[in-house]
Amino acid sequence: MEKRYGALRVIGTIFKILGVLVGIFAVLGALALCGTALLGGAALANAGREAGLPFAGAGVVGAIISGLFSLLIGIIWAVTLFAVGDFVSILLSIEENTRSTAVMLRSQPQPPASTNYPPPPPMR
Repeated sequence: MEKRYGALRVIGTIFKILGVLVGIFAVLGALALCGTALLGGAALANAGREAGLPFAGAGVVGAIISGLFSLLIGIIWAVTLFAVGDFVSILLSIEENTRSTAVMLRSQPQPPASTNYPPPPPMR
């Protein structure tokens, strides 16, 4: 049976690829954010202290929290994009299954009409 809706297949594949790429970049971005926050956090905390401003987000704990938060948001986006791609694929599979079932039912021979039943009474 022929494959139909080629554009939807491409769109579903693109969403799946985007989901994987966003997941990879989320992990790399979270590591980069955590690393830069750790490396630059001490300098930022010193600058805040010299200016007389308390900086609550500096240090190891702030770096880890910001890295985990960005990782969580990125993974949610990645799973959502991949799920959209899978949803398109599922819809296409349902369409193929329905179409093949309809073709199969049309190709079956119909049983002959039985004449053993009396005709229905006339309507008044």
